[in-house]
Amino acid sequence: MDAIRALLNRMKAEEERLLVIREQRMDLQARLNFAALAGLVILSILFAGAIFYLYRRMTRLQEMVTVCAWSRTVEHKGEWLSFEEYMLRRFGIDTTHSISPEEAEKVMAFTVTPPQ
Repeated sequence: MDAIRALLNRMKAEEERLLVIREQRMDLQARLNFAALAGLVILSILFAGAIFYLYRRMTRLQEMVTVCAWSRTVEHKGEWLSFEEYMLRRFGIDTTHSISPEEAEKVMAFTVTPPQ
């Protein structure tokens, strides 16, 4: 009977040792799985940020202004407007007119010495 008890105690000790080893492996595997999950979450957040950034760039590119090469009018909501009217409707900005220094010099040069 003592031999059977000793055998049972050794078997119990061996099973407890194996149980500790399995628990350690499971704990390690759980930590690795958690690290992988955290990495995937961070990667998902980075991808979401990249998608948001690209979406913002794409919407800004769609806001480009179409200008007629011949009449120099601007398309706004399906209507072709003068630049001044476009600035007023789109941004609420009143415009005024002047002459650039380069054009003023051209006009002055033309009036002072007419071409021959």
